[in-house]
Amino acid sequence: MQYLQTKTLAGLLFLLLLFGTATRSNQEEKQSNGAEPDIPKTWDSAALDTLEVPLAEPSASPVPVSPDFYYAIPVRPIYKSYPKYYPDKEPLGYRDWLRQQEPVVPWDDGAHRPKLVTEEE
Repeated sequence: MQYLQTKTLAGLLFLLLLFGTATRSNQEEKQSNGAEPDIPKTWDSAALDTLEVPLAEPSASPVPVSPDFYYAIPVRPIYKSYPKYYPDKEPLGYRDWLRQQEPVVPWDDGAHRPKLVTEEE
């Protein structure tokens, strides 16, 4: 029981540390105005190891992927979405018009990345 309480406490401390870091970097971002924000790394192997309660059969416990693998995962693009209607409320020809639309990518990790200039953005 003591072991479980220690693991829970360690998990809570990790979350507090994570939120504290995010808050501090958010404040620094507000001060820099226009500069690229310094985004902290979130995939920390040592911290992840402290969050998991081991299973009764240790060989069946899941193992998180390595940070190198995690950060090598490509960013998925965000596609423009369109309204969805109930079939009886849909405008005439809407589905046919929708099929003719080309995919629009307003945000991805490349050229479709809006420049963040103001604090609100």
